[in-house]
Amino acid sequence: MKLHSLRTAFSRVRGGSLPNILSFLASSILPGLLAIYATSLYSRIFLPAEYGRYSLALAVAAPILVLTSQWLSQSTNRFYHEALNRSEEGRIGEVIAASNFAVILVIGIASLLLFQFGLFKPSDAVYYLSGIAYLITAVLNTNIASFMIYSKRHHLYNATMTAGSFASFVFTLLFLRFTNFGVASILLGTALASICTVALFYAKAGVPLLAPRVNLHSRALLKQFLDYGFPLSLWMLMYTVINISDRYILQYYSGSGEVGLYSIHYSLVSLPLLAINSPIVNIFAPQIMEAAAKLDMDRVKVLISKTTSIYAVIGCFTIGMAILFGNSMPYIIIDRKYHVNVEFYIIILLGFCIWNASMFWHKPLEMKRDTKRMLAFVAIAALINIALNMVFIPRYGMLAAAATTSVAFSVYSALTFFSTRKDVPWRFDGKHLFICVASVLGSIALFKLVPSSLAQAHTILDAVLALCLYVAAFSTIYLVLNRALLVAADKIGRKGAHPRA
Repeated sequence: MKLHSLRTAFSRVRGGSLPNILSFLASSILPGLLAIYATSLYSRIFLPAEYGRYSLALAVAAPILVLTSQWLSQSTNRFYHEALNRSEEGRIGEVIAASNFAVILVIGIASLLLFQFGLFKPSDAVYYLSGIAYLITAVLNTNIASFMIYSKRHHLYNATMTAGSFASFVFTLLFLRFTNFGVASILLGTALASICTVALFYAKAGVPLLAPRVNLHSRALLKQFLDYGFPLSLWMLMYTVINISDRYILQYYSGSGEVGLYSIHYSLVSLPLLAINSPIVNIFAPQIMEAAAKLDMDRVKVLISKTTSIYAVIGCFTIGMAILFGNSMPYIIIDRKYHVNVEFYIIILLGFCIWNASMFWHKPLEMKRDTKRMLAFVAIAALINIALNMVFIPRYGMLAAAATTSVAFSVYSALTFFSTRKDVPWRFDGKHLFICVASVLGSIALFKLVPSSLAQAHTILDAVLALCLYVAAFSTIYLVLNRALLVAADKIGRKGAHPRA
């Protein structure tokens, strides 16, 4: 892939991806900013131990959500275009409805049994019931989300998810104001908002919400979905283990206060990255799978190379931000009682960016339906993560938790990087990575020349000015180096084309 600016990289993608990315980005930024504001508010309302309790509820719900919905979501991603070519889109809807019915039935029966045998304390009934409501609505939402994206109902999806984020925040504030539910208010607010988005999605998609069975013609599709999707559900479960197992170990050795401290900073890093990553995945992933369905492997190579270059920019840019502002800017957002060292941010950002890039590196395995190899790779990473957690978290706490997560992400990324390039030899642009690293180093060096109050960014005004200056510095250096290497490559090319006699 030739070196060029991000705008050129986006705009050359077939189908006008730049406008679509900007559209998805707008719908991601608004909910992302709202989520950051909500995190800021919760840090001032709840103590770390209380927020840790909320985080543990999410940690319990996450693996259940993965096992009950990801097989369907991932299979929809993989087979939607093939089903559309065979005019079988409606059968996917039937499979979704039958899955919803089965999942709600199982969760309902399991919850009743847990209450019946006294595994839930009566005093925590609201907390547990809100968690169950959150889980059920999350399953329904996840199952239809991929259908909405791959059926190209982009504008409806964007608008509804944005509105749902605002509704979730409003409902949570109402519960906090008028009840004594505590952190359960966040779960209830999210569940209530999800009910609204779920109702709209299913109605507009023409998909029934529940169906007790699938017809004879849809059973073959259901079997195909299970054969392909179940290993991916296990894959997602292993990813969830990497992502949340450290919270259980932190809880065991340090208590829910440490879990709350870790979780709120983890959210502070992951929420902006999720807002940035969402449009990239929602635009490029369908295009890659569509190209694969048409056996257009040259296009697949180009798209994987482009997404890798995009993540190189994102990774270097955000790590530079953490180095410059990690000791000050977070505490404009969250309360000082949640203080951590800047190394935490750098470690988490590095792991997340490598992991996000690897989601495109393993696409060749998805195309070949080689989900067993994907599962083997992530299982190796998860086992390494658990082992490192057991060794280092008791001694180094949450900093070790951040490091072990990033190490596991890097292990999986390395395995997919070297394995899949044999199947789809896409080009890794080392020169572009050099430009990104040089841009961030140059930006950090320039900040040594600015006033210390601005560089430290302890106020909102200083933070805005510092970010504008950092963006300008990074962009300028990036574009200048990009142009310089293009000119140098052009000169070398002309000399090669016209050798001296």
